[in-house]
Amino acid sequence: MQLLPRNLNAQLVLLVSCILLATGAISGWVTARRQSDMLVATTREHAAIMTRNVGESSAHYLVLQDYAGLETLLRGSLEQPDLLRLQVAEPGGILVGEVGKDPGG
Repeated sequence: MQLLPRNLNAQLVLLVSCILLATGAISGWVTARRQSDMLVATTREHAAIMTRNVGESSAHYLVLQDYAGLETLLRGSLEQPDLLRLQVAEPGGILVGEVGKDPGG
């Protein structure tokens, strides 16, 4: 039983098909890798921006010692679909406010 065809044209077609298949697979893998890295970088950037905005907004409530307003701000920020918990701590590490979602929700 012969594995490769005897005809030269058939052999060339088989060779080119194998090369195209390998090129497509490698290209798909590289594209998926790049998009994955871009998604992670974008998610980190959005998290940093949100953290900075919540921190700046929380500072106002901390200066006024309005903890109910701080909790309202945190609950409003927690409406983002990817967030499970938000905490606000003082520079010494003392927790001032914390809100979270139900893990099953």
